[in-house]
Order: sequence, then C-alpha cells, then structure tokens
Amino acid sequence: MTSPKGNKIKLDKQTNSDHFVSEFVPTEDGIYTISVIHGAKEAYETMRFEFSSIAFVKVGKQEGMTGELPFHLKSLSNSKKLGSEINLAVYDNSIPQKETEVIIMGPEGWTKTLHSDALGKVSFKPIIPGKYIIEASKTDEKTENWNNQKIDKIWRGTTIAIQVK
Repeated sequence: MTSPKGNKIKLDKQTNSDHFVSEFVPTEDGIYTISVIHGAKEAYETMRFEFSSIAFVKVGKQEGMTGELPFHLKSLSNSKKLGSEINLAVYDNSIPQKETEVIIMGPEGWTKTLHSDALGKVSFKPIIPGKYIIEASKTDEKTENWNNQKIDKIWRGTTIAIQVK
C-alpha cells in the first residue's frame, strides 16, 4: 500500500479462493493506493507474465496521489448506471498508455474489445446491469534473467471490476 504522502507500507494479506483480503487503519487524509502485483511461477518460452490489480481508497477531502503506479486501469466515471457512459484510462508508471487492448466482459457473456486513445482512455455504455470485469494487457520488450531463464518479453495484465445498476 502507498499512503497519500507516498510512504510504502506492506500489508498482511489472506489468500481466499479468488481474491486477497487485507485491512488497514488510515492515519492521514488523502488517497491510499492498494496494489497487488503477482508474477506467474513459470515463464512461457522467453516471456514471463505479471498480473496486477489496484484499488484507490479516499479518506477525507484531500485529493491527489503520489508515486508511480504499476500498469493498471482506472475508472474515471462516478456514475455506473445502465446506459451511462463509463470512462476508463490505462496507465503505467503514471503515463497514459495509448493503443492498449482493453477487453470488457459483462453479464450474460457480453464482451467488447477496445483500444485506448492517445490519452490512454476508453469508454463504453453498458447495456445490461450487473458485474463487469475489465482487463487491459500489454507486452514489454525487456531482456533479463528471471528464475535462471532468459526472458526477452514481459506480458502485463490488469483487471478491475465494476457494478452497473
């Protein structure tokens, strides 16, 4: 977790079947960033995989975030109502990611694939109420030795879930 002042704090977590659980007591107003970055145990040929998820917790009225954040999706919309446009952005280290594939998976098997614009943004209008899972991914060229294996690419994926009413 990153505090509003940019301090990194490691939270203890419990692993459940499909998610992690943790808790903290805020000590200052602002936006806390909770992130989980998980690498796959094994690489595929010369590519390793990295999955991330981020949540923002706002405490009080103070705004703003500090520090660089890993590859992630951010909802830019306050309203998540059926028929309202939902705006999202894709970032990596606080830099908007253009031309990034974003897959929207909705209730009843509805899916849509979009690509982010020059500002890293995508938008869609949900047509069915319920839970939407949104995933973005990208592949970075990077040569490294990872677990005694030569790697030349890193696939990064991130997801968020939103509830449309």
